[in-house]
Amino acid sequence: MFAGVAGDRDTEKQVAAQIDSGPIICWSQDAVVRPGAIRCTEVGRVYIVFDGGGPQNSSIVGWDLVPSPEVIGVFADPGDAHAAAADFIQTSPSQRAGRTFVWNIEIGWYDRRLISGHGRPA
Repeated sequence: MFAGVAGDRDTEKQVAAQIDSGPIICWSQDAVVRPGAIRCTEVGRVYIVFDGGGPQNSSIVGWDLVPSPEVIGVFADPGDAHAAAADFIQTSPSQRAGRTFVWNIEIGWYDRRLISGHGRPA
């Protein structure tokens, strides 16, 4: 499942502290924001292309996301993200159409539906 976006290690730890619990363990995946010269903390938000999971506005969360989303790319520009998603779909249209999504996410966002019993919303 996808839990959130952190622009630095401190924010990453804060997000994990809200979500980590017995059945849910947070892990991190480093990603370069394209174009590479832009740091995600400079843009304030990113556009993430996912293979799998679901659309950003889905009410389905957590273990119900089958399969778990795979990050295809992270972009500073929405047009670049949608172009990358289209290119990704074209490599295997029958398997990827309808399961490739672009999320528009503010740095520091995390899915508050995943907060564990000991976590507190920021």
